[in-house]
Amino acid sequence: MGVPNFTITQKIHPISTRYVVTEAEGGGEICHVRKKKFQLREELVLWADEGETRPYARVKARNVVDFGGIYEVLDEAERPVGALRRQGMQSLARVRWEILDAGGTTLAVVQEDSLALALLRRFVGLPLPVGFSFTAPDGGVVGNHKRRFGLRDVYDLQVDGIDPRLAIAQGIALDVLEQR
Repeated sequence: MGVPNFTITQKIHPISTRYVVTEAEGGGEICHVRKKKFQLREELVLWADEGETRPYARVKARNVVDFGGIYEVLDEAERPVGALRRQGMQSLARVRWEILDAGGTTLAVVQEDSLALALLRRFVGLPLPVGFSFTAPDGGVVGNHKRRFGLRDVYDLQVDGIDPRLAIAQGIALDVLEQR
């Protein structure tokens, strides 16, 4: 798997869910994310700085509540970068998303790696690590998202050929929007 490689680390905070995204293997910080609790219309701002003064990207739900929701990914000037589309019915057994470019073309399908582990997590409630594969329309694997085993939510994200803002937004969405 090629570069870029990222680490997404969830930080414990009482009134919001926070993440720090860094380049893998001790690289520099790329962005910080703070998701407010109890939002009717989901919105995440990926901040380029810890002081939350410069946006890196934004993720905005198109609708208030949507089982198969579409989340627009916007750049720092709020121009479309692409979108993340949750496959509602197909996500009942295994979580499944699509990463779309700004024109709506599918760049990758993101799906849980193991049906058996997905079912165990859902119906038995076991806190098992979760992994996702990013597959291009031609069937080639272009990335993966793996949760490290441990008490804290730390994910390794590897992508190739996808805008890093889309990949990072998808990586965070897999945790915060799927409530992993």
